[in-house]
Amino acid sequence: MAKDKVEEKDKKEEAKETKTKEPEPVPRTALDELEDAVFAIAKGVKAHQNEPIARSVRKMNMLRKKLTKAQILKALDKYVPKSDNRAELSDYVKLVEDSMEIEGESVETSAPASMDVEDQKSSLDDYELLPEVKVYLRLLVIVFLLDNGKKKEVTNVAESSLEFIKKYNKRTMDLISARVYFYYSLAHMSLGNPVSIRNKLLSMYRSACLVHDVPGQAVLQNAILANYLFYNMYGQAEMFSKMATRIEKDNNQYARYLYYIGKINAVRLHYSDADENLSQVIITWYKVANEHPAATKNINTQRKPLCNVAMFLALTLSFPLRPSESAQSLRLGLDKSLPSCCASFSF
Repeated sequence: MAKDKVEEKDKKEEAKETKTKEPEPVPRTALDELEDAVFAIAKGVKAHQNEPIARSVRKMNMLRKKLTKAQILKALDKYVPKSDNRAELSDYVKLVEDSMEIEGESVETSAPASMDVEDQKSSLDDYELLPEVKVYLRLLVIVFLLDNGKKKEVTNVAESSLEFIKKYNKRTMDLISARVYFYYSLAHMSLGNPVSIRNKLLSMYRSACLVHDVPGQAVLQNAILANYLFYNMYGQAEMFSKMATRIEKDNNQYARYLYYIGKINAVRLHYSDADENLSQVIITWYKVANEHPAATKNINTQRKPLCNVAMFLALTLSFPLRPSESAQSLRLGLDKSLPSCCASFSF
């Protein structure tokens, strides 16, 4: 009897030990993470929900650090049909030398999947033909080329992607296409010829307003403002800002919009409005930093123009007008002195 009791205790202890042992996490590659993003997009398109698609778009920042040249080529072969210029995209990716790839995080991770996507074991046949997935893969190629300094190739891929987006014109594609608009403008700004795409940006903004593409409107109006300010066309930028609708849903784009408006008001000598706009930029970036700690560096960057505007505002308030002077004469004097001030205090 005593032996039976001892054996029962041993069995119970062994059963407890087996229950307490956790299974070892399976290493996940960057391609696994990309597959999760693709299924999340498919789930969002099927349910007509933007949240799964938004998670995939946010995941792009992690994928751009992990995916290598070989993995991107493999993803293109898997998700993009030959009829959708797969060979052309692959040729652009092959232009990047292996030694040029930016060193990122380790390819394999032991963390569990960050997305809870249902039916991941189903066939990919239904998903690889979705235009949203194709645009997402094109966006991945654009980011990869931009990270490796292939700016001219970025403009070519972005041009073909814009034609692809225009062909389908789906609202479930808005969040992904907004990123394409952003990198399209950024590539031309980096090349120093944003004036060549100004009319196209205005046309795309008009189309985005007609179809109620809110993410596209937010990105495109900032791209247009940046395009005008690149050539110091503050008058045209001010006229456009008065006609455009302010979009406050996206904190990142709203902060960028307030920065441009604050810069315009500062140059137009509306220092009180500029101070209010740039102060709101800091507050908006604090909201973004609560969700993404990496955004704290943008707060320090935005303090410089705010300090410059505060200095100009203090100068105008410290020297009241004499009875023989008028506000117009003071404005003309500041108009003459402003270029030299801006040369020493950049915005």
